[in-house]
Amino acid sequence: MILDGGELDGKRYLSPEAFKNMTADHIGPGASVARDYFYFPGDGFGFGYGLAVRTDPGLATPPPPGSIGELKWDSGSGTYFGVDPKLDMIYILMEQTQNERGRIRVAFKKLVYDAFMRIN
Repeated sequence: MILDGGELDGKRYLSPEAFKNMTADHIGPGASVARDYFYFPGDGFGFGYGLAVRTDPGLATPPPPGSIGELKWDSGSGTYFGVDPKLDMIYILMEQTQNERGRIRVAFKKLVYDAFMRIN
């Protein structure tokens, strides 16, 4: 449903306006939210209603894989999912680890995008 703009199997669950608001960055530069180590969405991401949204490549060199407009959610215990509309792709990681989730999430996302790029 998220990949298809609020619609699933021909049925609309979110209006186009609600979907646009849900996936827009609501904590941009004017929101006074510090983009430091504790910034939850992460480098290159803003936050909509319940989902992080990629607004720019970020500061890392090279930037992590993903497209502008990518949506994601990182849980506190490690479960992670993302939607990349530009590539028509979703990815889901089901894990339960608080200590290793950052390392595993980065490796998982790189593997997903590397594999997807080899297919296309």
